[in-house]
Amino acid sequence: MSFASLPLEVSEQVIEFLVSENSRDGVLFSAAHLKNLALTCRSILQVCRKYLFETIHMRFSYTFDSSCANNFPSLLRSSPEIAGFTRHLYLRVEKNRESQILLLPELTKFSRLRSYSLSFMSNNYHRHRIHSILQSSISPWYHPLDFEKMSRQTREVLLHPIPTLTTLKLEHIANFPFDELLFNFPNIRDLEISDLKVDDDSTECTISKQTFPPLKLERLCSRGPSRNHASAILKLMEMQQSNGEPVVDFSRLKHLELSCGEESEWNTIRTTLLQTDQLETLTLMPDDTTLDLTGIGRLLLASRMTLKEIHIFNQATIFIDENPFHGLCEELELLGRYPNVLETLSYSLATTPHFACSTGVTWSALDRVINDFPWPKLKRLSIDIYTDIYGDIDDGDCANEEEYEINLSINDFKSRLQNLPQKWLPILLEGSGKDFEFKFAVHPTT
Repeated sequence: MSFASLPLEVSEQVIEFLVSENSRDGVLFSAAHLKNLALTCRSILQVCRKYLFETIHMRFSYTFDSSCANNFPSLLRSSPEIAGFTRHLYLRVEKNRESQILLLPELTKFSRLRSYSLSFMSNNYHRHRIHSILQSSISPWYHPLDFEKMSRQTREVLLHPIPTLTTLKLEHIANFPFDELLFNFPNIRDLEISDLKVDDDSTECTISKQTFPPLKLERLCSRGPSRNHASAILKLMEMQQSNGEPVVDFSRLKHLELSCGEESEWNTIRTTLLQTDQLETLTLMPDDTTLDLTGIGRLLLASRMTLKEIHIFNQATIFIDENPFHGLCEELELLGRYPNVLETLSYSLATTPHFACSTGVTWSALDRVINDFPWPKLKRLSIDIYTDIYGDIDDGDCANEEEYEINLSINDFKSRLQNLPQKWLPILLEGSGKDFEFKFAVHPTT
């Protein structure tokens, strides 16, 4: 029986099943398959288009074929309904590209998106190549482009109104106009930023004197170097409309993932986030620094009846003998004294073989805090230690006993970590009733 003889509703369910099942198994029902299927029966063309154009990636590199940039706008002009099928758009914009200019006006047709990813990249590779090698570890391909210096037409096209949009990702952008989110993307719930630079400290919403309901974010994620996006987050939190209402309401924030840099930046963000009491997941990552967790207890306490997962990625200072948890256990004590619903706690630590805490009693703090308090919902705990080894450590070159302790051999370091749970975390290992996992990995690097 052919598709032509099937009711359209049945054909749509069959195609939906093929796409969903293959995606679930990690095998994509490819665009070529859908094209061939549509050619066999024009009655299901619209159904196939729904999946063919549901997700679109546009990336313009130096090797990009300009004919593609000509063909796609032509396709949208001849069949504008195609844009109506698109729900997820991933756009990487390169400065001063002819293909980009040809395509951008057609972007306004994508008005029913649910997620939108906007990433800029510089095309000044040759001019900045030597300077980048000498001055910076950041590739010039990802040098943030200044939104304010773009033409008005380009800005209006990139930020055309999309009332259906709920997820927005911004990457490698300078001076993004946050206040325009209110007017063009009023229903955003999920915001992810990476390498977002802000030069203007003004917190006044200047686009319009008209006021709108604040954005009610449920997820905020910042990744990459924090030296840029910390100021962007702070501005986002502090911006106000003409009537004093905030641009963003953080009281409904459920999922928070932050890459933290300097302690002063983290302190400011931490204080501002006290306005939320509905966090469900908290993920913290340092940016080339050790993150002192002292003081986050108030944040944890405010969300104790909703907070289910805590994930922390930290770093250990090389020659220091201190608590490897950097204040986490003391903050957990504060949480443990009250009813809570914490289910998952994971702690990852990047260190070196010189790290004195690989020997130590300070690890037992976690064992104690889990044993001393009930934690009625806690099911999963994990500690993950990972180390990069640059060459071998030669014990024979040690001048004295103190130097020998500092210059631990790789094998000795592994042995200490391997025996650490039995010695310092016995309750977690055997008698806590929790699913506890202790992992360590040593990665030789030459």
